[in-house]
Amino acid sequence: EVNAAEIKTEQWVHQESTVVEMLQGNGFLEIDESNKTVKITDEYKKAVLENIEPGYEAVFTDNSVSIVPRIQTFSAFTGVDKIVFTWKGYDVYLSNEKATKTAAGIGLLATASTLIPEPTISKVLAVTLGLGSGLISLNNSEGRGVIIAYIGSIYTNSMPDWITSQ
Repeated sequence: EVNAAEIKTEQWVHQESTVVEMLQGNGFLEIDESNKTVKITDEYKKAVLENIEPGYEAVFTDNSVSIVPRIQTFSAFTGVDKIVFTWKGYDVYLSNEKATKTAAGIGLLATASTLIPEPTISKVLAVTLGLGSGLISLNNSEGRGVIIAYIGSIYTNSMPDWITSQ
């Protein structure tokens, strides 16, 4: 006998398994299986820059995008908004501001679409962020933001594995 929760979980896992593959297929990521590396393309960078909120800028590395305020103060560390792609999956960093909003269910899609320009995938990410809102709130209790690690090899199912404070 299969219950509704198992069916929903199976559907969610199937959706998550296509994140990296979909980004690669749409020209946003380059994957080198032999070296187990993932690189962000210029197309990905362009899409992020088109969707960035006023007052923020994007900082890119080979495999990550960070969204940071244009003007930074030297006050207490409140985390960063960032996504890092790795051979094991991807890590989503949410600043205190975004983690607090996410935990309250506010701006889930806006947060996701800033980090991942592919509309279908950003919606899937928004759903997973919403499902984990209680854990996000708990791990953001010190106001330093959170890191959510999604694990799974590039061509298999990936799902949230752990969450911790930045």
